[in-house]
Amino acid sequence: MAYVERQGRVLKFFQLPLTPAASPAPLLPPHFNGVGLRVSPDGRALAFMGGTGAHHRDLYVASLPMTGDAVEVAPNISSPPRWSADGRHLYYFINDERSLMTMPVRTSPSLTVGMPQQLFEFKQPASLAEVSRDGRFLLLVSLERASKNPIIVARDAISVGRQ
Repeated sequence: MAYVERQGRVLKFFQLPLTPAASPAPLLPPHFNGVGLRVSPDGRALAFMGGTGAHHRDLYVASLPMTGDAVEVAPNISSPPRWSADGRHLYYFINDERSLMTMPVRTSPSLTVGMPQQLFEFKQPASLAEVSRDGRFLLLVSLERASKNPIIVARDAISVGRQ
C-alpha cells in the first residue's frame, strides 16, 4: 500500500507491505518534496510530481512495490499527473499551464515510459483535476472577473472596456 502523510507543511510518501508486523518505509529521500501521488489502475506503478525545491516540480514514476528510486520522466510540470482509466497513459500540464501533455506508460512486464507529446494547448492557464473512465478531462480554469473587463451600459449604446 502506498500513502501520503502530512508532516507539518511537508507531505511524505510511504509504502507499507500488507503483511503482519510490517512497518512503513519512506518512498522518497527526506529532502524530497512530493505531491499528487497517484497509483496506476492496475496497482503496479505510481506517478507523482516532486522535487527538492519549493517551486520546482518534475514528473516521477516508479514500480510498486518500490524497491529503487523513482525515475524523473518529465521536467517542470504544473499539475499532478493523472492516469488514463486503462493505465496506458499519464496526463499532466507543463509549467506554462496551457499545454496538456500525454505520455504512454506500460506497467507490465516492467515499467516502461514513452516520449511525452502535447495533447492540447489552451488559451488560458488550467490545471488537470481528473480524467474520466471514458477519457474526458475535468479541468480547473481561472474565472475572469467582470471587474477586469466591465460591460458599461449607456442610454445610447453598449460599450465594453474602460469607463
